[in-house]
Amino acid sequence: MISMVRTITSLLLFLFMGFNGFSSEVIQNEDLDSLLLKIESATSEKNRFEALLEISEALEEENMDTAVYFALSAETLAEKKNWKLQSAQAKRQIGWLLCTKEYLDSGMAYLNEAKEIFSSLGEDQETFTTQLHRADAYSMLSKNKEAIEAYVDVLKYESKVEIQDSIQALIFNNLGLAYQYTGSFDKALEYELKSLKIKERLGHQSGIARTHDNLGLIYFEIKDYEKAMFHYNQGLAIYKELKDTINMLRRSYAIGGGFYGLGKYEEARLYLEQAVETAEKYNHIPTIVNAYQVLGLIHLKKDEFEEAEKMLLAAEEKFPKTGPPRMLVFVKSNLSVLYLNWGTDVKTNRVEHLTKAAALSKETEEICQENSLLLMQKKSTEVLYKAYKELGQYEKALDYSIKYMALNDSLLTEQKQNAMVEMEEKYQAEKKDLEIDLLSKDKAIKEIKLVNGELEREKQQRLIYVLLSVAVLIALLGLILYRFYNQKRKTNKELVAQNEVILKQKEENETLLKEIHHRVKNNMQIISSLLDLQSRGKQDESAVAAIQEGQNRVQAMSLIHEMLYQNENMAEINIHDYIHKLFQQILQLNNHIGQKINPKINVASNIHLNLDIAIPLGLILTELLTNSFKYAFQKMEKGEIRVDLKPQNESEYVLEVSDNGIGLPEDLDVGKVKSLGLRLVKTLTKQIQGSMGYKRNEGALFHITFPKEIKLNEV
Repeated sequence: MISMVRTITSLLLFLFMGFNGFSSEVIQNEDLDSLLLKIESATSEKNRFEALLEISEALEEENMDTAVYFALSAETLAEKKNWKLQSAQAKRQIGWLLCTKEYLDSGMAYLNEAKEIFSSLGEDQETFTTQLHRADAYSMLSKNKEAIEAYVDVLKYESKVEIQDSIQALIFNNLGLAYQYTGSFDKALEYELKSLKIKERLGHQSGIARTHDNLGLIYFEIKDYEKAMFHYNQGLAIYKELKDTINMLRRSYAIGGGFYGLGKYEEARLYLEQAVETAEKYNHIPTIVNAYQVLGLIHLKKDEFEEAEKMLLAAEEKFPKTGPPRMLVFVKSNLSVLYLNWGTDVKTNRVEHLTKAAALSKETEEICQENSLLLMQKKSTEVLYKAYKELGQYEKALDYSIKYMALNDSLLTEQKQNAMVEMEEKYQAEKKDLEIDLLSKDKAIKEIKLVNGELEREKQQRLIYVLLSVAVLIALLGLILYRFYNQKRKTNKELVAQNEVILKQKEENETLLKEIHHRVKNNMQIISSLLDLQSRGKQDESAVAAIQEGQNRVQAMSLIHEMLYQNENMAEINIHDYIHKLFQQILQLNNHIGQKINPKINVASNIHLNLDIAIPLGLILTELLTNSFKYAFQKMEKGEIRVDLKPQNESEYVLEVSDNGIGLPEDLDVGKVKSLGLRLVKTLTKQIQGSMGYKRNEGALFHITFPKEIKLNEV
């Protein structure tokens, strides 16, 4: 394999350069001319080899093909002389150059062969350098999973070779980026903080700024926009000091993105438009592409679909053909989200937009799989699931919903986020302690010098005796205080340990409870999707209606678990938000009459209900709203449904669900009715210790009175 690559590469180079070697047109640099002279004047074959390799390294950026030619010449000479060490050095250079030209398989074959030779010779430093070349090549070509494995192997050489601080900081930096791109944000934060610590010790300002950039991106992707903005501004301040215009420009765009994440769209727009103006002046394409994307997303947030499309298509048009796969995924993913929202919210060209969303997401899913971009792959599967559901292709929708949930579970959990926050807090605390320690030592040194000066000037025996006496007294006092301090510290340590155990148990219980709500919600969504699929193809209308009613009930309970999972307080939910979302769910499931319904919801925004009341109340609302949709407006073109929830007195709430439809039958008796829905309403009302009534005035009105808290001995 390697000999074939060598032959093909040599042939191509000779075709480019001709058979007479190098003309003066290839190299115009005086330093390179001196290297060529060094080859010609080499007094030994070893010197000739060194010159060939040296000129190959010098030409890496200026003329890649020529650099490969010289490296191959060096390898040929080393193998002819049977120099194993020099042969491996040449192979490493060839492998690196081929990887740089994106011939990854051939390049890695050379690098692996070089690594084996160095290892067999016991050359730890050379083996380390070769392994670092492998890791850097994977990182450069966005092969993130392979890069992680390679960098982890590089770090195993810490005990064998001396790694320069600057090299170690770069390894940590690249390892952090690879973990970030694969969605392992806890690991990404760990290595970026290690990199930052080294760079701060070295005083490497531009490196410190770049690490703050990476930390900002990590927090941006987990939606902690406040911390992201902190790190963006830290980086921007350093770039301003260094007068680094391009990186100042990149940070201005990133801060605009942070304002977008915080929902401050006007501030975001100002930063982004300024970034575009400056980027066009310097022809900085990545910033233009990124800024157009975020400007498009701002329009999307405002439901300005056509303006959003213009911006996002402009970003796609500007994206270079050789741009990084990760950025290409962002461009296409944002377009797919636009078309999904457009197709969902607007009836015109609905199928066309949803089909575009699905096609773009299929593209991004494939790119993500090739490059191990798990977080972005999750976004692609979410869009595919929702697009196929809107298009009525329910089997595909179910497949992608299961893929989405599997990816979601495998990525960042709240527990990981907490670990990340603790990691940075620990780093900041260590940094502060170090600064305090240095200040204390500096102060102590100054005090010692002052005392010594006084002693030198005074030189009085009496003062010495006084100082000695004071020292003895201080020592005695210090001994007493030390014993007291030791006892107090021991007591405090025990209290801290007990508090840490209690806090840890509390956090573990909260995390477990959130995970339970999350998984219950996911399972209910799958049940709802299965019921939806079951109803497809059914001819019996009563069977379809029964399945749909079951689906309504499952989704009502699923919505509560979803809101509890998202809440800080898992004991209760905001009933105002819940009723609005529940009404929209039922409206979508009854979309055949949804357009002629005018909803009126009057619920105070500060009402919170615990789980024992919220779940039965959600099912009661589901039954009453479903009944209105099914029966109230059969002979009407338009109608209105009202939901009112308000305090009746200090200890009770009253819920009223009414419509202006055809009204209730004259002979209706809820106590004797055979309908499962109304019997369920009656049973659930008793469960929450409430009472139910109804009226027939100008439509139907049901009112449920229930207590703010259920008395446990009466349940």
